[in-house]
Amino acid sequence: MQMAAASVSWDDEDRYLDNLSLVSFLVAEGKLDGRLATDKCAQYLAKRTARLDVDRLSLKLGALQQKSVAIREKRQALASTNYRTFTKTSECVTAMQAQLADMSSARTPKLSNSLPLLAGGLNTFVECGGTFLSRSKEKGKVLSNLQTLLELLEIPQLMDTCIRSQAFAEALQLDAFARAQYARHPCTILEQIVGEVTQLEKVLQQNLEQCLCVQQSLLASVKTVGLLKQLAVYDKHELAVTFLTCKNNGIQSALSAIVEISAFSYLSKVIEVFRSFVLDCVTQYRVLFSPETPASPNSNANADTDQDDVGLLLHSWVTFQVTFLSETMLTQLQRISELPLLSTLADQCMYAAGVSLSHVGLDLRGLLLPIFTQRILAVFTGSVNAAVTAFAQDLPKYSIPPMVTTGTAPDTSGTAPPAEIARYLPMAMFANKLLTILNLLRCVAPPTLKRQLAAPLEAVLSAGVAAVVRRCDAAAADSIADADALADFVQVFATAFVPHICRCFDLVFQSPYPLLSPLQLAAPLTAAAPPRTVAAKEAN
Repeated sequence: MQMAAASVSWDDEDRYLDNLSLVSFLVAEGKLDGRLATDKCAQYLAKRTARLDVDRLSLKLGALQQKSVAIREKRQALASTNYRTFTKTSECVTAMQAQLADMSSARTPKLSNSLPLLAGGLNTFVECGGTFLSRSKEKGKVLSNLQTLLELLEIPQLMDTCIRSQAFAEALQLDAFARAQYARHPCTILEQIVGEVTQLEKVLQQNLEQCLCVQQSLLASVKTVGLLKQLAVYDKHELAVTFLTCKNNGIQSALSAIVEISAFSYLSKVIEVFRSFVLDCVTQYRVLFSPETPASPNSNANADTDQDDVGLLLHSWVTFQVTFLSETMLTQLQRISELPLLSTLADQCMYAAGVSLSHVGLDLRGLLLPIFTQRILAVFTGSVNAAVTAFAQDLPKYSIPPMVTTGTAPDTSGTAPPAEIARYLPMAMFANKLLTILNLLRCVAPPTLKRQLAAPLEAVLSAGVAAVVRRCDAAAADSIADADALADFVQVFATAFVPHICRCFDLVFQSPYPLLSPLQLAAPLTAAAPPRTVAAKEAN
């Protein structure tokens, strides 16, 4: 082996033998213990002998054999010295093995039955441990952000405080902040906060709509509608409907707060509420919901559609309010029978429906004027009918005084009543009532109503003439003086009373031509008047 190894010249690259082959060779030659034929031993030998030649390896091998003999002798001496200890150790190990065998044979069934339960418990513990671990991480995260979390928990309370103090813009900022935090860090606590904020949004919406129900400036309405837009609850059409609904609720609330002392005071306040609310609503609506300038020509059609919808909503709302006002006036005016009160209400209504609302393009005088004219006509008709009824009832009971000769004809050219009328009490009272009614009519009657008012007055004068004719027919001329007094009464009624009333009616309307014919009205008295005596004719 040495000669074969000496004849071979190794290079640096061929000095490394296969480690396991070398160890196997040494074991086969009996130079190495077989228990050392392992990879670790081969690596150790390769590391120690990689750079040694054959001669040095042979020397090393001899030294190793000597060391092996010395180690074997030491081991034998140790064994002989501690023989009893080794024996006891062997007996102890044998006894322990026997005990373990007995224990395993006795407890193996119990362990077999308990191991599945133990495995299930361990699996459950692992699952719960994962849950506990995640919860622990969440709690740790909560504790690390405790101050921020406390501030977030105060958001619903702060928002409620802002709503109560009408700081609506700040409430919306808190709402947006809470939602942004939830979108960034979705968790259960923030979800609960967002739920509370959502409930407060409804309260905020109700408060904003309540603000629209009351009268407020244009700037305040713009701010309120802007906040409603930020809530993103309504689109543009729904927001316009909500705005008009709130204004209608405001009108109804204001009307319900009016104390109805009398029909005149109630109607006066209703007209003022209608004027102020409608004027504010139309002005604010046109500013808030006016169609925006289209961004491109393709959007012109949509813009026209939106403009039509906005205009139709406002038109429908105004139509509803005007209808309500008309119905209210028709109902309440029936309770007013004084022409001065009607005159005051007509002036107020014409100002509210014409002068004031005309600034926003609403002139309602043409719609409301017929309501007043109908009521004026009805009141005038009722008043003059009551006057002629009283005259017809008093005349048969009245004893006509003897004739007083004045020597002059009655003066019917002026505005003052003829003095002859004052001699006869029923005639004077009848004249006073009619003149009082005409004086009241002068302040309220529109010129377009003169033909309609002339008809009931003509009927009343005809009824008065008919009452005088009946008195003449029923009078029993017991004496000449009575016949002459009745003839004088008829003459004053026909030549003074009727022409004066007709002239005053013409003066009420400043008519250039007579509206009533006194001669035609008094014609029946000419045939019904009793004949005068010769003395009476000579006196006249």
